[in-house]
Amino acid sequence: MSGGLIAKILSFLPGIEKSTGSREDLDKLQAEFKLRYQAFKILLSANNKALEVMAELDESQNGKRAVSNDFLKTRCTQASVSVLQMVRQLDILAPGKYPELEIRFREIESRLREILDEGRHEQEAPLVLDLRDVRSSNPLATGGKAANLSKLIRGLDVKIPSGFTATSSAFDLILRYNGITSRIESLLQYLHENIADRMNEVQPEIESLILNSEIPPELETAISEKIKIMADSNPDIKFAVRSSAVGEDSMQASFAGQFRSLLDISPDSILEAYRKVLAGKYSARALQYALSRGIPDDENGMCVCFLEMVDSVSGGVVYTRDPADHENNNIVIDSVFGLAKNVVDGTEKNDRFIISRGSCEILKEETADPHNGASINADQAKRIASTALNIENFFDYPQDIEWTFNHQDQLIILQSRPLRHAVRRNRNTEIKIDTEPVITGGVTASPGAAGGPVHILRSKATTLNIPEGCILVVTRAFPRYAPLLRRVSGLISEKGGITGHLANVAREYGIPAIMGMENATGFLAAGDIVTMDAESRAVYPGIEEKLLENTKNNVLRQQHSPLSDKFKKASKLITPLNLTDPESREFSAAGCRTLHDLTRYIHEVSVRHMFSSGSSEQSALRAAKQIVADRPLKWWVVNLDDGFASEIKGKYVGLAQIRCEPMTALWDGMMAVPWAGPPPVNARGFMSILVEASANPHLDPAVVSPHSFKNYFMISKNFCLLHTRFGFHFSVAEALVGDNPAENYISFKFRGGAADYERKRRRVEFIKSVLSYYGFRTRLRGENCFSRLTGQEKAYMLRALRALGYIIIHTRQMDMVMCDQECVSNYREQFIRDIDEIVSRGQDEPGFGSFFLEGKGESGD
Repeated sequence: MSGGLIAKILSFLPGIEKSTGSREDLDKLQAEFKLRYQAFKILLSANNKALEVMAELDESQNGKRAVSNDFLKTRCTQASVSVLQMVRQLDILAPGKYPELEIRFREIESRLREILDEGRHEQEAPLVLDLRDVRSSNPLATGGKAANLSKLIRGLDVKIPSGFTATSSAFDLILRYNGITSRIESLLQYLHENIADRMNEVQPEIESLILNSEIPPELETAISEKIKIMADSNPDIKFAVRSSAVGEDSMQASFAGQFRSLLDISPDSILEAYRKVLAGKYSARALQYALSRGIPDDENGMCVCFLEMVDSVSGGVVYTRDPADHENNNIVIDSVFGLAKNVVDGTEKNDRFIISRGSCEILKEETADPHNGASINADQAKRIASTALNIENFFDYPQDIEWTFNHQDQLIILQSRPLRHAVRRNRNTEIKIDTEPVITGGVTASPGAAGGPVHILRSKATTLNIPEGCILVVTRAFPRYAPLLRRVSGLISEKGGITGHLANVAREYGIPAIMGMENATGFLAAGDIVTMDAESRAVYPGIEEKLLENTKNNVLRQQHSPLSDKFKKASKLITPLNLTDPESREFSAAGCRTLHDLTRYIHEVSVRHMFSSGSSEQSALRAAKQIVADRPLKWWVVNLDDGFASEIKGKYVGLAQIRCEPMTALWDGMMAVPWAGPPPVNARGFMSILVEASANPHLDPAVVSPHSFKNYFMISKNFCLLHTRFGFHFSVAEALVGDNPAENYISFKFRGGAADYERKRRRVEFIKSVLSYYGFRTRLRGENCFSRLTGQEKAYMLRALRALGYIIIHTRQMDMVMCDQECVSNYREQFIRDIDEIVSRGQDEPGFGSFFLEGKGESGD
C-alpha cells in the first residue's frame, strides 16, 4: 500500500479514546465499516491483477516471452476490466467524488480498442494458388518461400519447379473446421509460461490435433484438382511438399530447417504429407525458434508449397557473399551429389567452390571425395555464380539460394531468401595466443570467440538439458539442434558447412560456430574448460581472456512486425507511470494518461478514504482490543473483518484468538529475540540527539503531535496493517497474504529518529541493506525508507514478515550509533545471523522452515 496510508492512519488514531456511543450504534457503524472494507479488498485485488498484467506486458516487450494477437487482446482486456473494477469500488468508498476517473478510463479504453482492431478486415486469400498467381494475393497469404519463387518466375529467366501453394487461409480453415483453434491457443499460452518444462507436454498434443484433423471438402477438392492437372502431364510425378510459413525466409527470420518438408511424395499421399508439414509448425525446434525471434503464432500462418520433384544429379546452396565475413567479396558454393538437402541438413561433407564476384572465376575448389571427383564441374559452378548474382541484383540484397541440376543439365532454383550476415568482431591487431590449441580445422560458420565447459552431444535426440553457457560439440549439424543454441556460448560440429541450416541459425543468434572440425569429439572431453576462436578455427585449453574481450557478437532482438507495432502502441496506453508523487499538482484524475496512472491514483485516494477520520472508522477503532502478551508492551488490535476466531467480548484479546496469519508472522518476528535496550551512545551521538530534539517540535511531549498514540494492528484474515512508534521513530507495515501469489504484497515505511541527519540516513541505508538481502525492493528518500515485496508464495511472504518483525523491533534508537559505514556493516551481519536463525526455527510449523532461506536474493531500488 502507498505512502499516503501513513499520513491518514496517523490522523485518525488520536481519536481512539474519544466518545463511546451506544452498543447499537457501534454495531451499525461496524457493519458499515465492513461493507466499505469489502469494497476496499476488491479494489486491492483488482489493483494487484492490473499490476500483474502490466508486468506481463513489460516482460513481453522486453522479449522474455512470446506474444500473439490473442495474448495482447486478452491482457489488454484484463487490464481494462481490473481498472474499471477499481473505479467502481472507489465510488463505493467515496460516492460521486471522482466522476472524471470513469471519463478518463473510457477515453483510454476506446483508444486501446481502436489499436486492437487495426488490420482485422484484410481480404481472405483463395485456398490454393498457382505459383504464377501468388502476386495477385495478399503477400501474407502464401509465405516467404512461395512468394520469392513467384517473384523469380515473373522477374527473371530462371527455371523453378512447377507447382502451387496452399495458403494461410487453407490452414485457418482446417483449424476452424476441426474446432481446434481455441485449444491450440490455450496450449500455447500454457507453454509460453514455462517453455522449457512444458514443451514435451504441449508439443505432442498440438501435433496430434493437426495430424488427426480432417481436410475440409472444399480444400481437399482444390488440392486434388491441382494435383490431377500436374499428374496428367507427368504420370510418374512425385512431389516435394515444403513449408512456406508467413514468417519463413524473411529479412526478420529464416526459420532455416525448423519446419518440415517432405520429398518424393506420390499423389495419393499428398494430403497425409500436407498434414505432417502443417504439424511441423509446432515442432519443438520451430516453437523454440519462433519464441527466440519474438514471432507470435498468429503472425506465422503455415502455407505449404506442392512442387514437382526434380530428378537431381547434384544440388546444394550458394551464398552470394561470405556470411561469416561481410567484407569478403566472394561467392560461396557448397554442393553434393544428389539432393541439396544433404548440404543444408549438415549430414555430409560437401564440395566447396569460392567464386570471384567480379569475374565469376573459381578462386578455390575443395573436393570432399577426390576418388569420386567433384559433384559439379567448373562450368556449372560459374553458371550457379552468375545466376546467383542476377538473383541478388533482382532482390537488391545478398541471397541464400538452394539449387539443383537435373539430368538435362538444367539449373533449377528451389528457393531464395535473404542472406543474414554475422557481425565480425573488431580486431585492431592480430591476437597472439601463447598456448598451443587443442585442435584446429574446419570452417568459420559464425565469427567470434567463446569460453566455457565442453558439452558433447552424440545422440540424435534434441535435449534441452544442457549446461547454460557451454561449448556445444556435435558430430552432425542437425537442424533440430537449433533450440539448443539459445543456451550455449559456442558451437563446434564435426560435419557440415557454412551453408547448413544450423550454421544459419547460429549466425542469427550471434553464436560463434565452427563447422567441419573433424574428430572434435576425440580431442575434446566433456567438462573441459576451453576457449574456441571461430575466426582462427582453433580451440584452446582454459579461458583466453584476450580472445573473449575482443569478441562482439550479434544481439538477438525481437523483430519489427505488425503485431510488435500494435503491441508498442497498446503498451503506451497501459504500462507507463506518469503519476509518481502524490504531493504534486499533476497527481489528479485529470493527470491520468495510462491505465497504470489510474491504478496509482485510485490506490492512493482509496487508502485516504478507507482510513479517513469518519464515524465508521472511529467506531471500528473504539472496538479495538488490547493484546494479552507476556512482554511489557502495549499493543492494540482492530478487527476489520474476519481476523478473530470468534467474537471477542471485553477489552482484551489473546494471541490464540487471532487468526490473521500476516499479523502472527510479524508478531513472531517481533518477539523472537528480546530487545536488548538502547545501544551505548558516545558523546557525539548524544549531542546529535539533543540538537534534533530541540529542532523538531513533534518530539516535544508538551506539543500536540499527530504521533502521540499507541501501537496498533488492523487485521482481517489475510490482511494486516501495523503502525508503531518506538521513541523517535515511526514505521508502518502492511501485508496482504493469501493463496494467490499475484495478490500478495508486503509494504513497509520507516522514518524518524533522534540523531542528526547523517546518522538517520545511515540507519535507513542499513535497513535497506538488510531488507534487500531478504528480497524486498527498497528505495530511500532522505531519512525515509520505503520497501515492498510482491508476488511470492504464501510461505515465502510469511517468512519475510517474520524477518520484518525482527527489524521493526531491533532498529529502535540505532540511529544514535550509526557513526560510520563500518558500524552499518557490523550491525547488518548481526541482524542477518539473528534473522536466519529465526526464520529457520520450527520447520514443522505451518508457514515456517528453510524455504525462505533458500529463496532469498538480492534486490535493488
